[in-house]
Amino acid sequence: MGHTKFGQSGIELLFVMGIMTTIFVIIMLISYQAQMDTAALSADFEAHRICYELAFRISTVDAAGNGTSASLGLPEKIAGSNYTVFFSGASRRISILHANGVAGCPLPTSSIANGTGAGAAGNFYIHGDMPLRNIGQGVVIG
Repeated sequence: MGHTKFGQSGIELLFVMGIMTTIFVIIMLISYQAQMDTAALSADFEAHRICYELAFRISTVDAAGNGTSASLGLPEKIAGSNYTVFFSGASRRISILHANGVAGCPLPTSSIANGTGAGAAGNFYIHGDMPLRNIGQGVVIG
């Protein structure tokens, strides 16, 4: 009888350990997923912040009048990843394509062009530390 009791205790202990290990693994997976969701949300928030800051800088140069200039000063990365900034002239929107998705914002300035002559109806990429200049008829980027 004593041997059966010890054998039964060993099986029960293994069963309890297995249940505890399973619960621990489930908690770790949930924690990891929450961490990934938080990182993605943080990157998306940062992309939106950069988008609105860029729109504000362009609008400020436009409102300040002829001869005003500034620098974009875009950060190199968003949450450790590269990103692309795109201006759509027809919809007057700035879009930021980053590792976790796309962030966009409206650009209230109607007269904007890049240094190659793509005007308000054109589309072009914005990058790095491109200069902003108000040339009287609008803002030129690049």
